[in-house]
Amino acid sequence: MPSYTLSGVEVTFPHTAYPCQLTYMTKVIQALQAGENALLESPTGTGKTLCLLCATLAWRAHFVKEAAEHASRVAAQPHASQLVQGLREAWAEHKLEQAESGKGELPTVVYASRTHSQLAQVMRELRTSGYRVRSAVLSSRAHTCLHPVVSTLHGQAANRACRSLISRRGCKWQHDVERFAKGNPDASLEVLDIEDLVRLGTQRQLCPFLLSKEFATTADILFVPYNYLIDPQRRKSLNISWKNAVLIFDEAHNVESVCSDAASFDLTAGVLAGSIEELGTAAELAVTKGDGGSNIYNEHGKQEKGTNYLQLATELRQAQIILKKLEQSIAATAVPSSTGFTAPGAFLFELFGRVNLTLETWPVLAACLEAGVDLLAGDAAESGRRSGARSTSYRLHNLQEALSLAFEAAAPSAPGQPPAHLGYRVHIHREEAKNKMLVPTLSFWCFSPGQAMLQLKELQARGPAGRSLIWAEGGA
Repeated sequence: MPSYTLSGVEVTFPHTAYPCQLTYMTKVIQALQAGENALLESPTGTGKTLCLLCATLAWRAHFVKEAAEHASRVAAQPHASQLVQGLREAWAEHKLEQAESGKGELPTVVYASRTHSQLAQVMRELRTSGYRVRSAVLSSRAHTCLHPVVSTLHGQAANRACRSLISRRGCKWQHDVERFAKGNPDASLEVLDIEDLVRLGTQRQLCPFLLSKEFATTADILFVPYNYLIDPQRRKSLNISWKNAVLIFDEAHNVESVCSDAASFDLTAGVLAGSIEELGTAAELAVTKGDGGSNIYNEHGKQEKGTNYLQLATELRQAQIILKKLEQSIAATAVPSSTGFTAPGAFLFELFGRVNLTLETWPVLAACLEAGVDLLAGDAAESGRRSGARSTSYRLHNLQEALSLAFEAAAPSAPGQPPAHLGYRVHIHREEAKNKMLVPTLSFWCFSPGQAMLQLKELQARGPAGRSLIWAEGGA
């Protein structure tokens, strides 16, 4: 394969590069070397994706090589003190091991695109690039679950049911994932996309969802949909060093609308009423479990402390009361029939304050809502296994997501920044329900999509050296 030296970095390319491709790769490398952000556009058909991959992975390989050389130089420097010399050599040996294994404080490349089909295309390009690196692609259980019950559920219903099964060691696809990953340490070098993972999981009776998470722990490059970077909750699940991550947004013209949509919600009267009802059902389930805690196991196979279900039932009833008051408060807001009611984002927190729902009390309610969904999902998994009857989604989860978004906006998105809700608007309108009654919908709309990017940059800034955000776009 042809090789080019661009800004001091040797880049391997699968074919002779055009001048525009060399320019593009040079700009990528310069941004990475300086720890700067870059907005790059290249006409459709010029191999933008391949250029991005080759330039970024070449820079990373150069970074690893320099780290190894620096460690070797330190080890070679003599010192009069045998203790100091021994410490130097031990440090250098540790750094060399990290460089050779790809572990430690080495940059992780996170490549994001809008859809899994787009990511699959990027991974096909990686296979032809000539770079052999550890990779992983992350997705929801909806794309990867093989369990006959959980695979029919949606969203958090699937997530909770899966965790419930794993806590009881009730999923046969989970059992050998860790053993397979340890026994096949080079499996992540094969560039397995979602379809490959599902095929492998089916053949070997392995959970593709958990297998991809195992691969992600050692990945040099991680492929994710946009929402894994934009959604704060999903972002936490990535468990990577953000201060040392290079973030690439491909097809960047989609990012603005995705950020706005991800930070907005519409809370209908049906969702709120359904959540109140589900909390009552969850409380009844907690009561049936009695007052004795039961030992369960987490997804790592470690035993966790049991739950006092009678106490939980009481907390679920208290949460029910708060939601009923919120329902009444929203309904009592004066709403013009023709235009609806619109107010600045701060009004939402005035509305919440009327029912004592604040930044201080929200974590308690959030934990309660989560416990309620756990109870419902666990019961759904058990009922599904016994009789096929199961719920596929929960209003409680929709409510929890909406309130989480709201309180994310209550605080500044970064130090020195104003509260994020200044870029929001509250809107309440009434619409006709199935029973012909007019019921309110509470909307919280984001008009400042840059808030999500500010949060990402703040995460990257927490350390001695920030890395780059790269937005890549095709053009006419």
